[in-house]
Amino acid sequence: MDKSLLKENRIHGDIMFPMEVYSMRYTHPNSSLDCHWHDELEFLYVTEGSATFQIETDSYQLSKGEGLFVNSGEVHAAFSSGSAPWGYYAVVFSADMLQGNSCDRIVSKYLEPLTKKKYLIPQHINGETDWQKRLLNKLEEMIEIYGTKHFTYELRVKACLYEMISELISHSKPRTADRGLSAHLYKTERFKKVLSFIQNNYSRKISLSELAQVANLSEGHFCRFFKQMANKSPVDYINYYKVNRAAKLLLESDMRIIDAAMEVGFDNFSYFTNIFKQYMHCTPSEYRKKEESLS
Repeated sequence: MDKSLLKENRIHGDIMFPMEVYSMRYTHPNSSLDCHWHDELEFLYVTEGSATFQIETDSYQLSKGEGLFVNSGEVHAAFSSGSAPWGYYAVVFSADMLQGNSCDRIVSKYLEPLTKKKYLIPQHINGETDWQKRLLNKLEEMIEIYGTKHFTYELRVKACLYEMISELISHSKPRTADRGLSAHLYKTERFKKVLSFIQNNYSRKISLSELAQVANLSEGHFCRFFKQMANKSPVDYINYYKVNRAAKLLLESDMRIIDAAMEVGFDNFSYFTNIFKQYMHCTPSEYRKKEESLS
């Protein structure tokens, strides 16, 4: 499969300091962070509202002040929990930033096993225990340090990352190599393949039989598999993906609404308007006017 179709196409930081902190905020009902993955590791920290975050087959409900750890290569997404605005910081960094150019004990004993999924890492960090409170405080501190970019901020950010990774690993369990792990990795790769197909073909009609064939499953089994992985039915996911692409076109271009609908694969304008309103809780024209007034 061509994993690059699903893989996030973004450079985080630069080769000398491969890390970036992003501030994200969503104001529309049913807003989401699309399913994607990247080689880098990531900490998420919710700053406003609440949302459902999904890492492969696991879902977590996060509220303001809670965090999440996403390991390298894991498919993840986020969905609004209601109509209220929500937002988060995303701290994305390469493991190379911590391990440098030499293979010392830190690399062989901790970092390589982490990125190779040899630990069962506690991913939802809700602050219910002392160590989670320490990690969340350190995450807040690191985000603040990164934002100031004062002299030596790189040293302080890197020190924070080491402390946070240490907290995670020290409260993890070794993962035993078993059939369960192999099956999980196989399901993840299969899901990536399906998402890649959707994201490469969303501008045309995609049938369930096509998707089932990509996943090498029967249609019934495929629908259950996709719902488990994406927290949406295949049809819901495709429509939602199309609507989000159309919404982006409406914001970033002066394209006519009917042209934006056709660009993302809707050949019936009334149907497009109904589906758009279902997910965005407003018509396409209302959405464009609302966003223009906020900018």
